[in-house]
Amino acid sequence: MKEFSVTDADAGARLDRFLRRIVGAMGQGVIEKALRSGHVRIDGQKAKSGQRLIEGQVVSVAPYFLSHAEQQQAAQTQPKKPVVNKEKAAKEIDQMTLIQTSEWRALNKPSGLAVQGGTQTHKHIDGLLSAGFPSRDYKLVHRIDKDTSGVLLVAEGHHAARTLTKGFRDHIINKFYLALVVGALPASGVISAGLRKSGGKGLEKMIIDDAEGQPAITDFICFDSAGVVSLVGFSPRTGRTHQLRAHAAHLSTPILGDGKYGGAAAHIGGFEKKLHLHAWGLRLPTGEEVFAPLPGHIASALQVAGLNLPTAENFPCFGFSGRDRVT
Repeated sequence: MKEFSVTDADAGARLDRFLRRIVGAMGQGVIEKALRSGHVRIDGQKAKSGQRLIEGQVVSVAPYFLSHAEQQQAAQTQPKKPVVNKEKAAKEIDQMTLIQTSEWRALNKPSGLAVQGGTQTHKHIDGLLSAGFPSRDYKLVHRIDKDTSGVLLVAEGHHAARTLTKGFRDHIINKFYLALVVGALPASGVISAGLRKSGGKGLEKMIIDDAEGQPAITDFICFDSAGVVSLVGFSPRTGRTHQLRAHAAHLSTPILGDGKYGGAAAHIGGFEKKLHLHAWGLRLPTGEEVFAPLPGHIASALQVAGLNLPTAENFPCFGFSGRDRVT
């Protein structure tokens, strides 16, 4: 096994991104297989691709993995037609941009666009940033589901990435989601239910399991109800995969359009069969708040159902003042 020490510059980075930096470009599937087989380890222990690195840790990599990466890198030197050209990629990112500073860029990610690539995912935010701004060192510091719309923060440079990654990891960056759910919830509450992954490849799903699952906690506020749907604000204290979707279904109030977790009950006539979940706002450690306008299918659903967005009277909530909220 070849060993690589995690330096201060790498602290807070995801393991999969660290691997790509040290051994070159490779598919996510190759990384996941190597991790499952124990051919990539952290301090001698098996690890997950999304695990955040800590300064001083040692990442061990099997020789075959290094060789495979070198072969992939060599193959990629052959000219390939890009998925999207530089000008088009830059334009798409600019159109999504809500706020841009010297250290980060806040995007309003549309529903249906993945944040990162995979075996069958060729167009994604990470790729658009790389194609559109090859001279800028943009780095992902958190993720939202492909079918979830809303605020996505990307850092520029190692220093900003470390700071923002720590902010998400330590939960000092607050998240505010809006969702339409099927059914009615109390005015406010806390969902505390452990989650673990279940199902085979392509059928992965998070299920409630307090005994074996990872702790997962979500705060919620029900802002408005009309008929069989309600407008709910969610703020996750933890960042588990599909946490809000699984927690909402656990209360028998699945998110509208979420057939994966709610089944047929999540689909109601008159509403689009899209996930009605939107990452509405982020609150940074500086106190700055970034809100993203609602996508068309959620704005339309609110109008159809006669539901009202949170007003000034609903704030402060989830640590947000709401002064910069948008629709």
